[in-house]
Amino acid sequence: MLADTGGRRGEVLALRWSDVDIEAGTATVARQLVEHPDDRGLAYRSTKRPRSKATVGLHSATVATLRRRRVEQSEHRLKMGAGWPGADTVHADLAFTWPDGTAIRPATLTRIIARLSVEAGLPRLTPHGLRHSSSGTFTGVT
Repeated sequence: MLADTGGRRGEVLALRWSDVDIEAGTATVARQLVEHPDDRGLAYRSTKRPRSKATVGLHSATVATLRRRRVEQSEHRLKMGAGWPGADTVHADLAFTWPDGTAIRPATLTRIIARLSVEAGLPRLTPHGLRHSSSGTFTGVT
């Protein structure tokens, strides 16, 4: 999602399954996940873009990956049973979570991408760097 859309890390981490239309190959970005610097609490707020919401087209490879992600997450949900975050929680329906259904912290995503890029023999990458190397789908949307 980061590399395809050029979305900010918080926008991608706040993406809910209800924001994704797999059949149409689109995602609606309506919020971002942020971490408070003092208490490390997670919260949602509006995006930095001029409009509060944008619908973006997704590459077919991204759509295929999202399909696999949905299946993987469903398997995790079955394993967790009642321990999976319920619909009444603030982090319900997130597309990108840990196997226990909890939200991924933005700073953690940054560290993961940096580590994986170096392990792959690439320069150290960040979510922000991926944003600027994307195809630009995010900029030409509604």
